[in-house]
Amino acid sequence: MTDPSALDLAIDRLDAALRAAGLGPLEPATDTGVVAEIAAAVSPYLLPADLARFWERVRVEQDAFPVSGWNMGSLSPPAVALEAYRLNLEPELPMVFGPPLLFPIARHSETQWSVELQSEWTAGGVVVSHSGDMQVEYPSLTDLVEVYAELVEEGAHSAGAQPALLRSRGEAKQRARLADPSLRATYGASLRIGADPSGWPAHWLASAGIDPASRTPLGATYTVAELVATAGAGPVAGRIRGEIVQLGGGGAGYLIVIEDGTGRLDVWCPVRTSPWGPAHRQRVELEVTVRPLAPGDRDGEAGNIGAAAVASDLRPVE
Repeated sequence: MTDPSALDLAIDRLDAALRAAGLGPLEPATDTGVVAEIAAAVSPYLLPADLARFWERVRVEQDAFPVSGWNMGSLSPPAVALEAYRLNLEPELPMVFGPPLLFPIARHSETQWSVELQSEWTAGGVVVSHSGDMQVEYPSLTDLVEVYAELVEEGAHSAGAQPALLRSRGEAKQRARLADPSLRATYGASLRIGADPSGWPAHWLASAGIDPASRTPLGATYTVAELVATAGAGPVAGRIRGEIVQLGGGGAGYLIVIEDGTGRLDVWCPVRTSPWGPAHRQRVELEVTVRPLAPGDRDGEAGNIGAAAVASDLRPVE
């Protein structure tokens, strides 16, 4: 479990280093009530003790922290972080920034950094970056603050109104903090975790309500041609296998075109149809329901029945 007293020492060290370098100081927090609001919002998970303590002690204003990391940017105020967390849970953004266990602490454009919440599975606290894939950056927020303090003490930062810490000096310190074998046992040898849940740690999947067994194909019950022919007599449900040859969509879901050698089928995949895709050129098994063709449904392409097919499940086919 993260230690708030160690975080206090790290804050004091960073504050002293900033003052000595003419860059600070850290200002005391003025609105600590939002920390309790965050604690309620993340229940049944818990804020790591050092993250809660940091917000209780340090005032964080948007884009105004005295220094920024080489690839993290400025820390988010707790109220902004809570807003981002709630946004990440919206159905239109199904786990774009990982599972519900990850709470944002910094965001710049499409890049976010998060801290893992404490849960029944782990003590949490690890700091994770998001830029396409996810990367474990520090074992805890305390480690991050300590590295910041060391770099400021050493003068390893750029000049300017909001100096950035130097990557060339900081990466070695960061790697040394990640040497604990238990981190790699939990998050993988590279500490890099793909955006696709297929590579997530087991406790991330559990927090997202994802059963790994839902990835196992069950077997096709129709070819595309058979399903289209059968749908002519009335609504029909079944499983088809094929390759996604076209893909498009937005917040509500995806429209895919699947091809299996017997024909093509346009299939609407509502948001949260499956955590395992879709992706262009991915081979998948789809559980679909197809309604009978109505006048004007056909677009002239044999075997393509437009929006008449709706998927209820998607499983990758290895």
